[in-house]
Amino acid sequence: MSALRQKVIVVLVFFGLWLLTHMLPEGVFGILFCRLPTLLAAFYLNVPQEGTLLLLNDSDVFEVKRACGGSDFFIIVTAMVTWYYLKRERPLTGLLMFVAPLWLLVNLVNSMRIVTLVWVHAISVEFVPERFLGSLHLASGVLIFFPALLGVWWVCKKIWEVDDERRTGESTLS
Repeated sequence: MSALRQKVIVVLVFFGLWLLTHMLPEGVFGILFCRLPTLLAAFYLNVPQEGTLLLLNDSDVFEVKRACGGSDFFIIVTAMVTWYYLKRERPLTGLLMFVAPLWLLVNLVNSMRIVTLVWVHAISVEFVPERFLGSLHLASGVLIFFPALLGVWWVCKKIWEVDDERRTGESTLS
């Protein structure tokens, strides 16, 4: 497969998933990207959960909305895995086997971000003016999602190196 065709496919996967996730009705989006992270975060924090709500105490309720769903991370990770998969010159249909594991990974990482956000909010609400809480929300997302993205990139790179070694017989570890 030519390099240009690989790039076109990756761009199509990226924008196709972006369109798909942004066109999903709220109910379907909530089931795919909000409920599982909320459930995992509630389990870790040992608090009750109803749908996409974390019931932290009598007065604090944390809701996981579309903006907190992690769908953009899913799109980025899927595009990156698509790039590495196509570099291995595998059939395009084989990409479908990666969708469910990537979806689970994204939901797990998003649940870690939700736990981090709950802690950051609990600590900062006393010290930080309310107008800056959105910046803390963004910073907690970067704190969790960026290392996870680097981890996925590293795994893809290592898989690519091992596959190269098998095909050429030369070690890339020297």
